Amino acid sequence: DDVADDSVVLCSRMPHLKQIELRLNFLRFILHNSSLVLSLEQLQQLWDMSAADATATDAEKEIMYTWMKDQTSVMDAGGIKHVFESKMVQMSPQWLSQLSKNGFLCFTRFFTLSNESQQGLISVDVTDATTGGDFAPFQVLRMPKTLTGYEAFWSILLHASNEDVVRECINFLTDLCENLAPELTDEIGNIRTQCLETCTEHMRRLLAEKDTERTGRCISLLETLLS
Repeated sequence: DDVADDSVVLCSRMPHLKQIELRLNFLRFILHNSSLVLSLEQLQQLWDMSAADATATDAEKEIMYTWMKDQTSVMDAGGIKHVFESKMVQMSPQWLSQLSKNGFLCFTRFFTLSNESQQGLISVDVTDATTGGDFAPFQVLRMPKTLTGYEAFWSILLHASNEDVVRECINFLTDLCENLAPELTDEIGNIRTQCLETCTEHMRRLLAEKDTERTGRCISLLETLLS
């Protein structure tokens, strides 16, 4: 049943959502005040019992998205890469379409760290790069299309039901085309061309389907890229 109301008590005397928050806060305290890290197995369990669980409520997922995106410093690096590649990227288009803003930010955080471990991106100081959304600044070291999970952002752009997520996705796709490492500066024309071609291909199909809403999203991306 619906447990979005924080007053709902499922066990003991404490509201269900409050129990989840307190337990995650305790886990955070232990991890940040010891040499322990969240292992691959533990990270997979957290993901499977929350975001990937079809029976989990939106409120439960929101708590986990927020916690996971903010606690990556105490997670096993290999675990982050594995969960992103074997779990997040493999989620259904329906799951991607239902992402909240926090869910999207969690996805982008894992995307960035996973690709950073593969020398596809590098995190940088805020003064070294500008991002259009609420994500950590980065520079791209490889052609964006070769980054693991890149195609998922196009699915999110076209199918997200949350307009805040659509705006964040447009900003993120733009950042992937513009926040380039010095060694990719000469490729900026090719990178933009690839993105524009992908966008145009989607627009042609959507126009043929008379899908004005999603066509408008492609136009918004084009305008951002060309501004």
